[in-house]
Amino acid sequence: MRNNIILLIVLVLLNGCASITESKNQSMSVSTGDITGAMCTLSNSKGSYYVNSTPGSVMVRNACDQLTVTCTKE
Repeated sequence: MRNNIILLIVLVLLNGCASITESKNQSMSVSTGDITGAMCTLSNSKGSYYVNSTPGSVMVRNACDQLTVTCTKE
C-alpha cells in the first residue's frame, strides 16, 4: 500500500506542465481556414506573440496556463 502511495505521488509530481528536458519555446502554427491574411495575437502568462498574416507561425514561450488566440481581419 505504501509503495502505491509513493508511486502516485511521483506520478503527480512528474505530470507537471513542463519537463526539465523540454524546450522553453514552441512553434505554433495558426490557420484561419478559407480566410487568409488575418492578424492573430497569441497570449499566455509569459507574453503576447503575433502572426501578422495567416496562415503563419510564431515561437511561443511555454506556460502552464491556457494559450488564448484572437484573430481579426478588416
